[in-house]
Amino acid sequence: MCLLPVEAGGLNETLLLHIEEMNDLRRRDYGNDDSLLSQTITFLRFPLTAAVVLIHSTFDRVIVNGVTLVDVGNHPVYTFVKTLFADGFAHVAVPTFFFISGFLFFYRKEFSLQTYKDKLAGRFTSLFIPYVFWNVVVILLRVLTQMLLPGMTSGGKKMFADYGPADWLKCFWTFEGMDMPVCYPFWFIRNLMVMVVLSPLIYFLVKRLGLLFPAVVCILWITGLAEGGTGPWAADGLMFFSFGAYYSVFGKNFVTEFRRIPLKAAVAAYLVLVALRMYLVVTDCDWAVTVHEVSVVVGVVTVIRVTSRLPENGKAHTAGLLASGAFFIYAYHCMPVMLFTKLWAKFVPVSDAAMIAGMFVIATALVLLGLGLYRCCERFFPAVTNIITGGHGYKTDNKQ
Repeated sequence: MCLLPVEAGGLNETLLLHIEEMNDLRRRDYGNDDSLLSQTITFLRFPLTAAVVLIHSTFDRVIVNGVTLVDVGNHPVYTFVKTLFADGFAHVAVPTFFFISGFLFFYRKEFSLQTYKDKLAGRFTSLFIPYVFWNVVVILLRVLTQMLLPGMTSGGKKMFADYGPADWLKCFWTFEGMDMPVCYPFWFIRNLMVMVVLSPLIYFLVKRLGLLFPAVVCILWITGLAEGGTGPWAADGLMFFSFGAYYSVFGKNFVTEFRRIPLKAAVAAYLVLVALRMYLVVTDCDWAVTVHEVSVVVGVVTVIRVTSRLPENGKAHTAGLLASGAFFIYAYHCMPVMLFTKLWAKFVPVSDAAMIAGMFVIATALVLLGLGLYRCCERFFPAVTNIITGGHGYKTDNKQ
């Protein structure tokens, strides 16, 4: 995804681990690896969220008061590093979230009308309410910025004072002609809600066609016959969501299935594809996009395959502040990241080294700041925090 951006790419339902379903996951009999499955999913929440933050901490479009502060075309070293890490490795994050979301959505029981109604009710709390809240917050902050700090805006956006009813509604769907809402990492949640609404059709197709359905969508996406990216109807999100749904619909433990792939072979295949993509980017070859998309598919499997070894070997802890604060970090970071990148580009002399350092420093600072803010909110406003994060906090988990 993007994805996501990806965007973008936010976060990334686990991010969005639904509490009720995670408890059922722990109870359901997937064999001896059911605990490992739960731990693997939970562990992925934080690092994949951090990857989404990194994606947004770049300097590609840093504009202040109509002036572009950074021309990345003059900085090939930064562009290479950014393409490798932010557009490459980190780009696996949102597709992985879509994959896990598809798995979690369908695994509880046989899909029925009542199940569908229950799912819609649950997603209203865990997806829709946070979606509206955080978009409203971003709108308010943008309004305040235009009023109090007009010199820090890009100057290319329509003033909120000139908005009509249609403009306000588009803030929650496709802001200013983009494929994302005004809280842009939430394109993932918007697309996820679209899939929730269409879930009976997705279930029917997966049940009848098995892996053939996501495979066909994948081919359409990679060949360019179906549009991918951050749009509401992006094919890559549907493909990964359906891919995850397949394992749940047919009662398969995807961690067990992926562990049949030799670890070294999975890692080697992914790294070869990444290296090939970077070579094609440097040589300005059109095949770079296709290879990148193939690498994302392989990357999702590889990330899960690698991660599944960590809890088993006692090298990963899946509970605590990092996992519980992931959704908050994902939700809040789009607001300060724009300010941080503008300030860095404005006050730090522009160079390849400065922008490479800034990309990683800003992402790290945003993650740490997000964890601190989340901890304060959880401590002093636990009920509100639970609502605006869709019930994905650590305390909420332990109450179930």
